[in-house]
Amino acid sequence: MNLLRYRHRPVGTFLVFAAAITIGLAVGCEYTNSSGGPGRFQARQAPDGGPLGNSTLAGEATRSQFLTAVGSCTAARTAEFEVRAAALAAATEVFATTPDEPNRQAATAAWLAASDVWQELEVFRFGPAAAPDKPAGKDLREYVSSWPLVSRCLVEQTLVSRAYEDSAFLQKNLVNAQGLIAAEYLLFYTGADNACGAASAINSTGTWAALDPRERMTRQASYSRVVAGGVSLRAQELAAAWDPARGNFGAELVGRGVYSSEQAALNAVSDGLFYVERYVKDLKLGKPLGLYEPCGQAICPESVESKYAQASTRHIKNNLVGFKRLVVGCNDDFGGTGLDDVLTGLGADDLAMRLTALVNETLTTIEPWVSTPLERLLTDNLPVVTQLHSITKRVTDLLKTEVVTVLDVEPPKEIQGDND
Repeated sequence: MNLLRYRHRPVGTFLVFAAAITIGLAVGCEYTNSSGGPGRFQARQAPDGGPLGNSTLAGEATRSQFLTAVGSCTAARTAEFEVRAAALAAATEVFATTPDEPNRQAATAAWLAASDVWQELEVFRFGPAAAPDKPAGKDLREYVSSWPLVSRCLVEQTLVSRAYEDSAFLQKNLVNAQGLIAAEYLLFYTGADNACGAASAINSTGTWAALDPRERMTRQASYSRVVAGGVSLRAQELAAAWDPARGNFGAELVGRGVYSSEQAALNAVSDGLFYVERYVKDLKLGKPLGLYEPCGQAICPESVESKYAQASTRHIKNNLVGFKRLVVGCNDDFGGTGLDDVLTGLGADDLAMRLTALVNETLTTIEPWVSTPLERLLTDNLPVVTQLHSITKRVTDLLKTEVVTVLDVEPPKEIQGDND
């Protein structure tokens, strides 16, 4: 057992530190305070940065154990998304073959089912789902869902031009003309208007107005089949990358392949967790509340994520479920190894408990309102949305201060310096 390092303190605090050191010795931890601020107990570390020996405390986990659990979790969730994306592709195939209301309804149900799992996976932004400038990043996420990069007008222009009939459409066109975002509009929106300006060719030449309701539904069905097929292909690619029997990317998290160390892999997973900071807190809740990029009104319902399916509240709930799977555990009952176990292993069990309690509070707050569109909550029950934003902010405040400090990871560049 390593001896604890005791830095000089005033005499009046000696007895307090002596008691703390006794406890630290009992659990095999080392007290450090290299920053000069309040100290904390840390699990003893091997030269490679991992804790020495096996975990001995309940709820304690090494980085390696956590990263192994993350790999298994990601493999399971991407496999489930592959199944649901295939079901969406099958439903849009039927809709395109027979473009009627019952088949449209079946396709919308399949879209919601696939989106539920995808919204969990939004927090799993590491490995092949990450941006190309990240280790092993293939930008697969953007081709599944480009939100908040959306363009209804572009989708409507594509409906008029029928560019989706090109066999290379998915390769040639922008991400916001495809994926779950385009599919949502195509499957859920039944209005006769469009979002393009009067000078746009589809309006100035009358080509949009020439589409009667039947023709418009026929084209929406055919276009939805193309983009749903693209989502299914990306889902297959993502699932194959994580499947232990195929790409087995989970081994990269602990094998120091594309990552220089387990600490670097942990940093990548940590970056994924910050989806809740930038996207959930700021864009999905803060922006509609008028807190960021105000729209000129007290609230901005037009800023919600999923206005055609009216699933914005549902999406936020599933983002938080994905976050909880990584923080607490991936099992259906949120059992298993989570980030909280790593924090406990590093002596920050109080932080682990506070983080878990706040995550649970966000889900408890949103659960009664999951079936209520966020835009309706904004107008009819604003305090609920405000409360949810406040609790989510408390989660992300912990994440970007205490959690990153204990884990010794760097937050994403776009978060650094953000004191919001």
